[in-house]
Amino acid sequence: MSNSEQFKRQGSLRRVLPSTSNGEDLMGMSAKMIERPRPPEPNQPSSRQSYGQYFQEYSLISEYNMLVRHHLPGLYVTASAQSPLLWFAVMFVRKGIYQGGIFRFNLIIPDNFPDCGCPRIVFESKVFHPSIDSVTGEMEVKP
Repeated sequence: MSNSEQFKRQGSLRRVLPSTSNGEDLMGMSAKMIERPRPPEPNQPSSRQSYGQYFQEYSLISEYNMLVRHHLPGLYVTASAQSPLLWFAVMFVRKGIYQGGIFRFNLIIPDNFPDCGCPRIVFESKVFHPSIDSVTGEMEVKP
């Protein structure tokens, strides 16, 4: 027996679940019990008004997957376990004037991503470059 035959759907789940005493089936009851995020109130400013939390997470996952698919040599990126808006990265330079350099940096994504500008890039290691602030280590990425 193949896997597809083994896990073939055998009908509706609604027919299997018994009704409750008030006539409502358990499937409907459980759907009401799922906690859903509330939409922002019109009076309160929210950084996620045009994009919900799920759209933001989906956008971040898409960006990360695109970065992984491009196979940029010498660049390794991972998201923080505490926040999807903080990514850690390390870059190994193999050619050019920075050849042999290993640079660690953080990608700090704004709360209102993707409705915002560029993320902040802050180098942990010292880098001598005109686009990188020598004191803070932050890269100027704005046009």
